[in-house]
Amino acid sequence: MARNTDFGVAIVGAGIGGLGMGMTLKRELGLDNFVIYERDCDIGGTWRANTYPGCASDTRAHGYCYSNILKPDWEKSRGSQREILRYLLDVAEKCNLRPHCVFDTSVVKAEWDQDTSVWRITTANKKGETSYVSAKVLVSAMGILVEPNMPAIPGADEFKGPLFHSSRYRHDVDLHGKTVAVIGNGPSGVQIVPALSEDPTTDVIEYCRTRLWYLPGPHIPYSSFWKKVYATFPLVMRFHRIRTQTIHELGWFLIGFRFPFMRARARKELSRYIVDKVPQAYADKMVPEYAPGCRRIIFDNDYLSSLHRKNVTPVFNGVKRISEDGIIAEDDIHRPCDVVIYATGFVTDKFRTDIRGRSGKALGDFFDEQGGPTAYLGTTVPDFPNFMFIQGPNTSTGHASVIFSEECQFKYAIQLFKPVLRGELDSIEPTHEATTRYNDWLSARLSSSVFVQCNSWYRTNGTGKIFSNFPGPLVLFWWLTLSPCWSDYDVRGRRKDAWQRECSLANLLRRLIFLSAVVAGLSIAAQAAGIVSLKL
Repeated sequence: MARNTDFGVAIVGAGIGGLGMGMTLKRELGLDNFVIYERDCDIGGTWRANTYPGCASDTRAHGYCYSNILKPDWEKSRGSQREILRYLLDVAEKCNLRPHCVFDTSVVKAEWDQDTSVWRITTANKKGETSYVSAKVLVSAMGILVEPNMPAIPGADEFKGPLFHSSRYRHDVDLHGKTVAVIGNGPSGVQIVPALSEDPTTDVIEYCRTRLWYLPGPHIPYSSFWKKVYATFPLVMRFHRIRTQTIHELGWFLIGFRFPFMRARARKELSRYIVDKVPQAYADKMVPEYAPGCRRIIFDNDYLSSLHRKNVTPVFNGVKRISEDGIIAEDDIHRPCDVVIYATGFVTDKFRTDIRGRSGKALGDFFDEQGGPTAYLGTTVPDFPNFMFIQGPNTSTGHASVIFSEECQFKYAIQLFKPVLRGELDSIEPTHEATTRYNDWLSARLSSSVFVQCNSWYRTNGTGKIFSNFPGPLVLFWWLTLSPCWSDYDVRGRRKDAWQRECSLANLLRRLIFLSAVVAGLSIAAQAAGIVSLKL
């Protein structure tokens, strides 16, 4: 048992969110008194855990990196798992984050100490050793792609061959000359199938219970010319990144709100893409009936074309039972196989870490009372002082890079918790009223969105509350998190009143400056347009 250690900030998770938060604490506050706990053996988060063949990001590479540490030499237009992991390791070295990391260690419990206004945190490493630390601020940067979803399929324990989840991929299993059953056709399944079937001796049987929409998502190699241009002229790379993010944002209007004509156009074009790509015999079994965007749209690299391979057999039925040597689908046909891979995603609607706030209530219990994960701006939670999420409830998108919304949260958190870390305030938490008001606004917008039109992992238990998606373009989330609305927070400490007055004035001034800049820009543009029209 280790003795107590005091930190300014304790971060749970050394993936993109945890590293970004640590980097921002150093850069914006000059803070070194923080710790990052990681249950895995090293940095990387989901990009270390997921190593299955074909694993890659479906977001364009130049949009899938921190805004202050761009990468000019991406190999392809979408980063592979290995390249993204290498990037995160490089970021950790460049920002000197590794000394702050404690690996092979899980946070098993965290309790708010009302008397001292700190979090009392219990950790356990893989050796079974327990440590107790305290921190003024607790940050959950675990994300949602953590716990593998292992469906309770009858007979799974009877299977005599290797059976594993894609996020726990077993590289020690030789698939050469084997028949492999892949259960699931979501984001991981559509990457695994073409990768495994490149070996003509490996027969792949994929069980596709759900029809999905697909967009072209080729992994186009960057030439040495463009890599050199981006490295030599950072502004060109920055412009390319902005262009990429703008294209992503336009995706919102393709699948978003109150644009039925856009949805109809999207359905027509995506249906045509599927029909043109797959064998004719599969076409009527693959085009969905629900609207594009209701479930996650899959970016197709070479999955649809791989269905033409002789060693790939899609089964358009769910799995009924697993036997000792194969799988029986809902069509009651037994198909023998040597290996079973679950490409069934993650448990995203449960919070398993025992975190207890001011009232002693567990965070998971609060979520259950709300019908699913709930937070204010997807970041803070009432009755949980000095606590925040990175990539919390309703911060994900179906159209753009999650790193953008996470960077919005980093900067928001710095403004929010700076007075606590400097000893000017004891605690900050959102009020119940503000949290309810914000989530009512979310629900109203989501009720008219495409996300309510079918069941999906965006929703609690598949059909309940939409807890994952933000109902708008990311520029709207950026605006909402530009600066804290202090009247929405319960602030405690000796300088409470003075601090709120100072911050309210500063926030007002910041927004006035921003709006003035926008008005000035529009005025200049209008004048320029007038001059051009006069010349014409």
